[in-house]
Amino acid sequence: MLTFKIELGFGLDFFVKYATLKTVQICSQQKEKENIMEKIVLFVRNWLFKISGAERRIMELRESVCHYQRQMIRASERINDQTAIIVRYQDKCHGLHVQAEALEDENFELRRGCAEIEEKIDALIKKAEALDGNVQEIDEKIAGLSADTKPRVLH
Repeated sequence: MLTFKIELGFGLDFFVKYATLKTVQICSQQKEKENIMEKIVLFVRNWLFKISGAERRIMELRESVCHYQRQMIRASERINDQTAIIVRYQDKCHGLHVQAEALEDENFELRRGCAEIEEKIDALIKKAEALDGNVQEIDEKIAGLSADTKPRVLH
């Protein structure tokens, strides 16, 4: 019986040591699992924080995009207004161009008329000079007649 007790004592001691070792291993594995779980939780929290920051940044960017889109719409409206003004001025310029061409045509006609009048004036001047020459001849004849004492009748 003593042997049995020793064997039982040895077996129990071995079992206790084995159980303790297994418990330590299990606890160690459990701590490793907890450490891994903590790391996973920290990793997930970190990424959730990054994702929420990215979502915030995305929202800010969306707001910026909306702001710039509104500015583009206002700029487009101003461009349309300016384009309408440009079209009106182009129409006015075209009208003025047509008027200028009409005035150029009228000016050409007036210059041609002036040239014709100048030619007529030159012809009249020549006739006047010729008449003046005739008047001088007549004056000379009258002077010559006055020198003669006899009065003459001109027909």
